[in-house]
Amino acid sequence: MSAQSQFNAVPSFGANGARIDELELSMAARRARAKLVYEAVQALVAKFKSWNERRQTFAELDSLDDRTLADIGINRAEIAQIASGHYVRDGYAPFDASAAPAVLAANVVQVRPAARAA
Repeated sequence: MSAQSQFNAVPSFGANGARIDELELSMAARRARAKLVYEAVQALVAKFKSWNERRQTFAELDSLDDRTLADIGINRAEIAQIASGHYVRDGYAPFDASAAPAVLAANVVQVRPAARAA
């Protein structure tokens, strides 16, 4: 019997005396590696999507003429800041998209039908 096969024949025990199954340990390590790779790929995809959105926003604003930009209330020098999401207009707080539904709900005017005369 070779030294390697003798080593594999000896059972391994953890700190608490429980037997460590080498196959389970190997599978757990593979799952952990796969999870790390998956998370890294997801982070790269998210960064690419964010970059592409900024690129498209910049291209769309840059394609507008100066008069249209003035109608919107911005100038060409502000396009890069707007596309990057770092634009804050003087006197205004930065726009928080997560608060938008609450703001919109607060500004909704409910119209009730007039009561019919009997």
